[in-house]
Amino acid sequence: MKLFKKILDFIPKYARKPLLFVLAFNMFAYCLPSILNIEPKFDMTLPIDLKIPAIPIFTYVYVISYAYWALNYILISRESKEMCRRFVTAEVMGKAVCFIMFMLVPATFARPAADTLSGPGAWLLKIVYAMDEPTRLIPSIHCYASWMCVRPLFSKDIKRISLPYTIFSLILTILICLSTLFTRQHIVVDVFAGVLLGEIVWIISGFLFKDKKKEVA
Repeated sequence: MKLFKKILDFIPKYARKPLLFVLAFNMFAYCLPSILNIEPKFDMTLPIDLKIPAIPIFTYVYVISYAYWALNYILISRESKEMCRRFVTAEVMGKAVCFIMFMLVPATFARPAADTLSGPGAWLLKIVYAMDEPTRLIPSIHCYASWMCVRPLFSKDIKRISLPYTIFSLILTILICLSTLFTRQHIVVDVFAGVLLGEIVWIISGFLFKDKKKEVA
């Protein structure tokens, strides 16, 4: 309970409900297409994708991303109420687009059979394969969410997050994007779509919140 209280105290009161809503909306956007049993119809595999090997050790980076998202979403929201509003608005717009894409462009691709995997991290990648089918691919939520973790850090409104941590976040974001390819969880098109989506919704949110007194976009 003490650990939970410390975590809760780390999140400003104004950010708690918005971040909780982001979490719930993320689950909705990702899980509903699966519950509705949307059948994949598109395979956007490019020739370059066929040359990308499965490197199971990247699974550790792939899994670490969940903790990275949680930490940076909180750090960004802690910056100020205005930053929290802009960030949450961008995040919800992005996840809404993800949901629409998963419904309208259900995609899949052929990934390696789990029993062919070997080397460091293979056991973990097999678990990931078992839990996550190669669907709901474009845009990659892993890449989108990771870009959302670093893009706001380059904003002039960010004052409390240091440059070394910003550089660290950028490097980790790049590694996470690479991990989606080297775990064969995504293809190149998914990665670029995820990053591009993050950039677009961040820019749009900037226009929506030019007036920093706005409570809701």
